[in-house]
Amino acid sequence: MKKNFEQVFRATLDELQQDAKAAGMSLTSVCRAAGVARATPDRWRQSPPKTIRVLAKMQDTVAAHAAAKATADAAGEQQGDGENSGTAAE
Repeated sequence: MKKNFEQVFRATLDELQQDAKAAGMSLTSVCRAAGVARATPDRWRQSPPKTIRVLAKMQDTVAAHAAAKATADAAGEQQGDGENSGTAAE
């Protein structure tokens, strides 16, 4: 299953923290350099920013619509196959 934006966002936060540690940096120093409070990444893990949640919901909506359309298209193709069977080509 494809990850939505919120899942990617959380994974990116985790990756950032791991990369910072591997580079010998603390998350505190990364936050300071970025101009955000040290508590911000922790707060984002608990509840991603509203923009991220809205984008994730939009992605989920599009994915659900695409899946429903694919199902409807497949059902239409199956019905179409049955209608053409037994007819001669002109």
